[in-house]
Amino acid sequence: MRHLRYIEAMMFGAMMMVLSCSSHYPDMEYPDGNGNTEHTFSTPITVSLNKQNMFSLVATRGSGSFETGNISQKCENGLFYIFAFRDGTDADLSQTVKSDTAHSNCLVDSDIPYFGKASRLEKDSTGTLSFVEDENLVNKTKMYYSQTNSSTPYHFTGYYVDDYVPTASTYHRNAEGIYYDLKIDGTQDVLCGYAPDITSSLLKSKYDNIELTATEREKILSIKGYSTYAAQYGINPVLNLKHVLTKLKFEIVPADSTADNVTIRNISIIGKNSGKMVVAARNMEDIGLSAYDNTDTLQLHEPSTDGKTTLTLVSAGNGYNVKWDDSYANKNLEDITGVNVGGCIMPVPATSYKLCVESNVINKLTGKTYLVKSSYTITPPENTISYDSTTGKYVFKAGYEYTIKLGVFGQAMIRISTTVDTWKSGDTIILDPEQHL
Repeated sequence: MRHLRYIEAMMFGAMMMVLSCSSHYPDMEYPDGNGNTEHTFSTPITVSLNKQNMFSLVATRGSGSFETGNISQKCENGLFYIFAFRDGTDADLSQTVKSDTAHSNCLVDSDIPYFGKASRLEKDSTGTLSFVEDENLVNKTKMYYSQTNSSTPYHFTGYYVDDYVPTASTYHRNAEGIYYDLKIDGTQDVLCGYAPDITSSLLKSKYDNIELTATEREKILSIKGYSTYAAQYGINPVLNLKHVLTKLKFEIVPADSTADNVTIRNISIIGKNSGKMVVAARNMEDIGLSAYDNTDTLQLHEPSTDGKTTLTLVSAGNGYNVKWDDSYANKNLEDITGVNVGGCIMPVPATSYKLCVESNVINKLTGKTYLVKSSYTITPPENTISYDSTTGKYVFKAGYEYTIKLGVFGQAMIRISTTVDTWKSGDTIILDPEQHL
């Protein structure tokens, strides 16, 4: 009987220990096993996106930029990729989850060649990302923090490359970082970024609702990076992803009564289309895109509403027209309501682009239609938004949407104005009507 009571006491004590542990560490789980080789009493890795970025997130399958109205549809199709490595100047980013089973350097990685761990954005607008299986990129899976290195700080980086497919020749990985030789065609929305280190201000702004003792708070701050210890208190990485490309939209307006004779058939730009995109690095400030000098013609396409429909060129349609109204006579170009042409072109940021416009123009005397090709140099508005203090120049900046207004004349003259809008906002600049080349 004494032996039986002793066993009962041991069982009760074990139950109390588990319950106590669950209460103190609300984000701890007790699975039988997991995808990155940790076992029982493990802390799951939870990653999310900054909700402030949700309104203008990303495109999918080369379908233009994310818009508020179609975000749930595109969440089903878009894949975000995540890496997590130890914070340290001696961290070895060439290590993988398979080669580093103790997670001394690598915590989150993928078996898919040339990519980080794939995840999908939940539709609940919280910014939560769910890891998915490498085999099908659909079924949800979990990854876990290290048990043996509970105080090891990790940096989390994330990125989105739309339908860009890296290869062995465009993917580069060494001890210091991971980067792509990125090449775009003007239809992709590309983002990358990282979760900032844990600081006193971050704890106050993001995790003020979490009750921590002075000792717990001090230990979390001393680790700095995200860790098993911090995650057990619900302090998880929130990625700040940023657009690395510029967004150009196009609008045509009638500039005089002869505009009725013009049909815009195609719009394209010649601009930079490639760069070095760092997606993981020892130094988080290295994350981002730096342009190469290569240029190419980037064509304007019609927009996709569901994030997966194959895009069609504007030139494949019937064209775009505007109609003159006498009430426009005394209005400035930027004050006239126009017609949006196609979706958008997203090039690598630059100080200028060459804009190419193809139009069908009807000669009223002969009734014949002529194809007219014109080209123009477009530059950004000269305001504080477009000013780059590093170079001292005005540039089309990453993360900004610029609307190019084309004032259409029947004699194939096109007057241009440029505005910068959300993603961000800015002023207007009117370019010289005689600037066509």
